[in-house]
Amino acid sequence: MQSELAAPCSPAEPATEGRSSDYLDRLMRRGCFEALWPLFAKAERPAKELTESYSALVHLRPFMLGPGPYRVLHVGDGAHARTGAMFSLN
Repeated sequence: MQSELAAPCSPAEPATEGRSSDYLDRLMRRGCFEALWPLFAKAERPAKELTESYSALVHLRPFMLGPGPYRVLHVGDGAHARTGAMFSLN
C-alpha cells in the first residue's frame, strides 16, 4: 500500500517523500523551536505531539493568505495548549 504525501506548503521547505520524520526535521530548524520545546517535552510522546501540531500548521497555512491577524480555534483536551502555542509563534 502506497500513501501519497501532501505537497509542501512552502517551496522554501521542500518535503522529502517517504520520510516519516520530515515534519519534525522541518520544525526543529525553525526559530520558534527553542520556545516550544519545554511545552512539548512534558508530553508522554513529544515527537508525536510535535509532528501532529506542525502538520496542522502546515496544512492550514494555505488558508491564511495575506497579512494577519488570524484567529485559529483548536479543540483539544484542555490540558495543554501545544498546538495553539505553535500557531501563535509561527
